[in-house]
Amino acid sequence: MAFLVLSMSIFAGVPAAGGDVRFLLTGSVDSTGRTASGWTSTLWTPKADGEVQLELNFAATADLRLEVRRESDGQWIGADLSKRNPKLLTIPVQAGVEYQVAVWAMSGSSWFAIADAANPTPPGDSERPNILVIMTDDQRRDSMDEAMPKTLAWMADQGTRFTEGYVTTPSCCPSRASVLTGQYNHNNGVVTQAGPAFDESTSIARYLS
Repeated sequence: MAFLVLSMSIFAGVPAAGGDVRFLLTGSVDSTGRTASGWTSTLWTPKADGEVQLELNFAATADLRLEVRRESDGQWIGADLSKRNPKLLTIPVQAGVEYQVAVWAMSGSSWFAIADAANPTPPGDSERPNILVIMTDDQRRDSMDEAMPKTLAWMADQGTRFTEGYVTTPSCCPSRASVLTGQYNHNNGVVTQAGPAFDESTSIARYLS
């Protein structure tokens, strides 16, 4: 299996029903602290005054909470402490003011994504690059040199070549499952070629759909 990772300075959002979506924060939390920290946060500065709606998506087996505070003085702005999934939090914000958006695990562990659909990042104003991962199967390390030299040169000349790579589970299905979920195999459940299948609601594709 081979991986090609391309970083492109284009629109940071992805198309979705109802408009463009900008992800404020993605990651993983674990209430026990074994696989990830119990909570995490990011700083966010809105570009316009008004109300915005934040959406927190995560695995149904976990209980995550969402909270927003003003960074300058710690003033509480809003929180969704319910057990629903996804969580929807509508808050008033001011342009140019920095806010702390935090998520923490009350129970269980899960990947999560916090999106702001009401305040999209316009094209050409990307705060972070898009990352495109092309994952192939049963491909030898040197096959790009022999079969696709022009493609390899194009990617290498305009990007970064990683000459060394490491994998926790060098086996087809378990390795792919780790890439798609961001979890070790003993957490996503895919430990052999025969499965079982991982929970697709916690995959990277799910959060980017």
